[in-house]
Amino acid sequence: MSNKILITGVEGFIGYNLMKGCLKKGYDVLGGVQSKNKLIKLKNKENHKNLNLIEFDITKPKRWDKRKLENIDYIFHLAAQTNLKKSFIDPVKDLEVNVVGTINLLNLFKDVPIKNFILASTGSVYGNPIYTPTDEKHPTNPTSPYGLSKLFAEKYCILYNNLYDINVKIIRLFNPYGPNQNDRLISNWIRKIKNKEYIEIFGDGKQKRCFTYIDDVVDAFLLAMKNKSKNIIFNIASKDSFEIKDVVKKLEKISKTKINIRYLAENPHDIKIIESDISLAENILKFKSKISFEEGLRRCYVSYIKN
Repeated sequence: MSNKILITGVEGFIGYNLMKGCLKKGYDVLGGVQSKNKLIKLKNKENHKNLNLIEFDITKPKRWDKRKLENIDYIFHLAAQTNLKKSFIDPVKDLEVNVVGTINLLNLFKDVPIKNFILASTGSVYGNPIYTPTDEKHPTNPTSPYGLSKLFAEKYCILYNNLYDINVKIIRLFNPYGPNQNDRLISNWIRKIKNKEYIEIFGDGKQKRCFTYIDDVVDAFLLAMKNKSKNIIFNIASKDSFEIKDVVKKLEKISKTKINIRYLAENPHDIKIIESDISLAENILKFKSKISFEEGLRRCYVSYIKN
């Protein structure tokens, strides 16, 4: 019998790609979509014999059709408010979606023998690093409401692991990117290059970031799904990090375009260096970042230009 997987937030960038990856592996996928309009749109786009899409707002458990949520083997919990800027504007919404929504889901499955509950988290839980690259033992001190809400979601997952013996894995992602992503640094910059607009950089552009191509993200989730180790938290990223201004240079080379840059005042919320130690994921999950940053950027650029 094929394993049945619930993916919340399946309409999102990561959720959609993870859904495709699970279907490719032959799994039965129950995809939870946040709203009716998004559900209709996704149903018109996707038609697969192993895919069942349902309306599933994690903040409204009274509306859930629990009959459709029976016999779940694995849960990928990706539904979240992930926009950093919006988290400063409406931190209560972050708590409602990222924390209360996670608790709602945990409560539903606390007495059900699922094999693994995998939470998508973020490197933002670390805040300003004391040392780099940051490993899973690094202190957590988020500098944004978004990072704090995801840390609370992690804490509840660990609590339910201890109280109810729910098998939990937490994937801390660092700047996931890829084709068809919207409203993120790389996708926004490629759009501006195509439209011959200025790219805006806060400060001197020497902020360092590591990025994770979407195919590697999907691989990490699938590896975590089958993992039976007692390790709960894993960093997932590429091994390399780059200064923001060097990302622009790479895009110049790929696009064969002279990019106009507008330097702005330093962002007070900006973290200077974000680098991840992925040794634990490499050793325990056997994770390996396969797509180089240059190749990932090229794929993003080609995809955007074609569309």
